[in-house]
Amino acid sequence: MQLIVVNTLLGIFSSNLLCTIYPQTGDWSLYITSCIIASYEIIAYISYNRLIKKTHRNMINSVNGFKIGLIYGFYLDAFKLGS
Repeated sequence: MQLIVVNTLLGIFSSNLLCTIYPQTGDWSLYITSCIIASYEIIAYISYNRLIKKTHRNMINSVNGFKIGLIYGFYLDAFKLGS
């Protein structure tokens, strides 16, 4: 449980880094966005698949927590920019 919370907070921090560093160049935004969406879909498919063994479940839940933190951080940055 603690590892999931730490990975969620790490995801929020990583989204803040991604929102501030990569838009500075302007060239990387399309590539970074497509990589984030592809990794989001792959992680969602793996984490919600019923065929995963229970031994790998803790690692998959922690990666899923990072994914949730990343998307939540993007929403927070969007609200900061919108206001």
